[in-house]
Amino acid sequence: MATARTERFTARQDLLQASVNFRNAIGGKNSTDLITFSIGKRSSVAIALTGLKADANLSLPTNQGTFSSRRRGKQNENLALTLEAGTYTVKVFTGRTTAKTKYRLSLQATAINTIPDPIPNPINTAPSLTANALFNANRNNASVINASFLKSIDAEQSSGQLTYRLTRLPTNGSLLFNNAPLALNSTFTQADIDSGRISYRNQSTKEIPNSNSSSAFVYTSGNNAAWISGSGSNAEIYFYNGATGQTKRLTTNSVEDSSLAISGSNAAWISGTGTNAEIYFYNGTTDATTRVTTNSRRDRELSLDGELVAWRTDYSDESDVQYSINGGSVAAVDSSTSHSDFNPIVSGSYISFDRSFGSNTTNPARGIYLFNTNTRASAIKLPFSDVGRVFNRKMFGSKVAWNILPDNTDLYDIYFYDGSNTFSIDNSNTIDDYLTSISGSGAIAFTRKTSSTDSKQVFWAPAISNPMDLRSVGSNVFGLPEASGTYLTWDTRYGSDKNVEYYNGSTTYSIDNGTRYNDDFSRISGSNIAFRRDDTLGAADDGWYLFDLEAVTTRRITSDITNLSVVGMNGKNVFLHNTANSRLLFYNGTTNADSFGFTVSDGSVSTSGTFNIGLNG
Repeated sequence: MATARTERFTARQDLLQASVNFRNAIGGKNSTDLITFSIGKRSSVAIALTGLKADANLSLPTNQGTFSSRRRGKQNENLALTLEAGTYTVKVFTGRTTAKTKYRLSLQATAINTIPDPIPNPINTAPSLTANALFNANRNNASVINASFLKSIDAEQSSGQLTYRLTRLPTNGSLLFNNAPLALNSTFTQADIDSGRISYRNQSTKEIPNSNSSSAFVYTSGNNAAWISGSGSNAEIYFYNGATGQTKRLTTNSVEDSSLAISGSNAAWISGTGTNAEIYFYNGTTDATTRVTTNSRRDRELSLDGELVAWRTDYSDESDVQYSINGGSVAAVDSSTSHSDFNPIVSGSYISFDRSFGSNTTNPARGIYLFNTNTRASAIKLPFSDVGRVFNRKMFGSKVAWNILPDNTDLYDIYFYDGSNTFSIDNSNTIDDYLTSISGSGAIAFTRKTSSTDSKQVFWAPAISNPMDLRSVGSNVFGLPEASGTYLTWDTRYGSDKNVEYYNGSTTYSIDNGTRYNDDFSRISGSNIAFRRDDTLGAADDGWYLFDLEAVTTRRITSDITNLSVVGMNGKNVFLHNTANSRLLFYNGTTNADSFGFTVSDGSVSTSGTFNIGLNG
């Protein structure tokens, strides 16, 4: 890493003998110039910094304190002061941007021939920061900043005469004066700090702009979200970019927008109904929306992953699966009119879909097919995908899993395709296996129930492979387990007591083993589990919580379990929906710090600083 350089220069003679006009440039590697000059007797000294193309500042340390000129931008800087005989060094340094700039420095001195006052004027010193310590604040709460963390003193002025000015606001919260937010350049005194009038309120949870929607129509991916606002011909698509914190309206039309899907910074949806339904694709990186289809046929059953979008197009007697990459030209997986392809699911460069032959339910060519958009070779049929009633298909790249309901039983089986072969874990007519999830790393989870008991177990395997490394990791499962990477979480019920359990790749644990709390509605992203907690002894500990299974720590996101629910998450960042006003909220659990900038002045001399804040939880 390059180190900022300081250059030094010295005037050749007494400033009273000749003025100095000095030219140079700072910025980049050279952030500071030091110019030394001398005066032979007490003088009035004028220093001017002009010709700036970027922000630069002046300062001059003396035995009376340091005098500075820090005007913003390219404005000229000036110092006019009285100095005793001696040698001094003026400092020219870059401003906030550290951009390069040429400059012109002029120094002039005029001797003062006066009789000293019988009583010398007092020397005014700059305020001194005696406390500027890291302040730990609670998330989504206000915390008082007292003098133990921020305090300045001055030999000549009282605490009520030392004025702080906000030069930079906090980014994840607000600085408050008597609980009212302070704006940029607002002021307060050391006496205000001493009296407990200054506090910091963290805002880890913020309402997303223009986010009026039902929770049933909210979709999230990473730190981004998309939703449908309104219904029927009034339905419109909105997109929230978590990186910028901005909401963009993607549609403005008088037709119904539906079948919304989101993947990363991309989104796809269907505008219109029936034969007027058309596919649209939004690329969040380029901020461009493309109409993908222009036809008079019904387009439906949309699926999206990355830039690959696939859908079903209906013809008079059959249907095709079609796809587009990044809003480009439309291609069909298969254009044959002898069968119908439908229900596409996209993962990576692969599309899996169902194929049928109308009323011919015994045609051996029916089943699940897999198509690679990279090679565009003919889609392959997955073996044993025509056994019984096939449903609940999930995939990870070229690996596919699905449930079947055999014709002679009402117990589910699971089949797996590992990229080469199809296999089943168990075909027993006494075991009911139900596929619940495939994680982003390819780990799978499913529940199992035997005919002799209603209690469900949860099974986990790190990958679809034959043989599978299958592990029974929990029992008394209530709801559907959810996997993320190599981790797994699920809800359990023991009588009236509800718990959230998790598997960390080797061992199963419960977040809480007591009976006071009912924990449920668990979701997982990475090592983080979001869940709802109902305090059976009252509302003291009610709320939605975030549990880190690696650090084994728990933090409360919100205390509202009546109106708020989790609709998506990305690590420690969580999307919540408020049913009271149909708004979306974003909880930023990743950022663990905040800060604000300030100057403290006694009316003539100032000191600058940064106040750092850590976030608890």
